[in-house]
Amino acid sequence: MGGYNTDEPDYESPHQVGDEVLVTGILTVRNSVGGTESIDHDGVVCKIEHSFWDYEAGWRYHGRILSESDIGRARKQSLSSYDADHYRREYPDQPHLAESAEKAAAEYDPSKAYFSEHDISPVPQPQVR
Repeated sequence: MGGYNTDEPDYESPHQVGDEVLVTGILTVRNSVGGTESIDHDGVVCKIEHSFWDYEAGWRYHGRILSESDIGRARKQSLSSYDADHYRREYPDQPHLAESAEKAAAEYDPSKAYFSEHDISPVPQPQVR
């Protein structure tokens, strides 16, 4: 890319692993069959567990939803009506779909969330007079 290093961050991450942040923008979780589900919410507090630089989107985070009620809402929105048996019946010539659904169901955790720096509400700053 003309000498541009896409692996090097353009700036320091505004948030660190261990920070608790209020996510007010796009918040996603893995659904019960392994897909990505965007969660409807009014703001969710998450604890950052992992961060990485994405040269196209800025800083991206993996985190944990902290409130049991928010986890319940994420669960309600991310439980699929499909399961491994559905994929076995509907796609018998593609057994990898059922295997993938079984693995996703075993690893399903609606408290694990994904978001970017642009989805985090800024910390209010004191007014200087």
